[in-house]
Amino acid sequence: MEYKPHTLFHPNFGPVSVMALRRGCGICPPIRPTFTDVDKRPGHALELLWEDCLHHGPEDIPAYAQRVRSAFHLNDREPVHDICGLLEARGIKVRSISVPNDAFMGLSVGADERGGPAIVVNTWGRLPVETWIFSAVHELGHLLMHLGAYDVAASEEDAAQEREADRFASHFLMPEGAFRREWDETAGLSLLDRVFKVKRVFRVSWRTVLFRVAESMPEASRGGLWARFNAEYKRQRARSLLKHDEPSGIDAEVYHALYSERQLGEEPYGMDAYDFKEDRLARLVRQGLEEGLISLSRGGEILKLPLVEMRELTRSWEACGLQ
Repeated sequence: MEYKPHTLFHPNFGPVSVMALRRGCGICPPIRPTFTDVDKRPGHALELLWEDCLHHGPEDIPAYAQRVRSAFHLNDREPVHDICGLLEARGIKVRSISVPNDAFMGLSVGADERGGPAIVVNTWGRLPVETWIFSAVHELGHLLMHLGAYDVAASEEDAAQEREADRFASHFLMPEGAFRREWDETAGLSLLDRVFKVKRVFRVSWRTVLFRVAESMPEASRGGLWARFNAEYKRQRARSLLKHDEPSGIDAEVYHALYSERQLGEEPYGMDAYDFKEDRLARLVRQGLEEGLISLSRGGEILKLPLVEMRELTRSWEACGLQ
């Protein structure tokens, strides 16, 4: 949808840019009370990160995402436990609303606009919590990297900027070093189990994990990776993955609250079997097979898998190449 300059007005924020409107105003209901009415906190702390962004091009997004994590006092191993609290502690206002439309994931309001800097996330119950978290960090990427896009004269979104914000969110939520360690440690699992285990570690969607894996693969091999993942899911679960399916998904509490806030003795939001998925033995078997130290049948004996399932597992390993 194209918005003319005179229509660029949001009932919550006043005149705002297409960066905000393009993903929400035609769908998103009025949000009241306004941030400016209720929020009296001190200003944001984004100026130094804007300056850092000038020294990072699109190819440096992983390094820039790590720089932002450091500025947010996250080390290079820990997942993001409370994205809302993390953003709000840096002066970025966050509003969660439920809009029953998956065409709207979120919007951001620039620091120079009324009520900004702010992020609005669609937390509709049919969208996975992982999507809520990713959308919030995607919008953070826009706030930090695309200042020129907050222009009321603009009428179109930039596909390249959307890809950059996606890549920023991926590397902010899954720092490269930590991701590579977790991915390598699960090398003996099937592609499906590997993706589900890693996604639980970083609280991201299975799509986010697959996109990261595909990022380092030859482009011609990427389609096979997705096809293999979907085939394994269908074989294991007897049905296909739908658009917003998030097997072994996380709970809504992860989006906005720290685990330390729960009362002792309560476990209302239980963990998943993938949080306790052993992988070392399978990884050693894979290494032994690749080095010619054991046979396929012996590998199956060690893992207690029939030969036909062992063959299927090796095909799953091959889907990721040498990763």
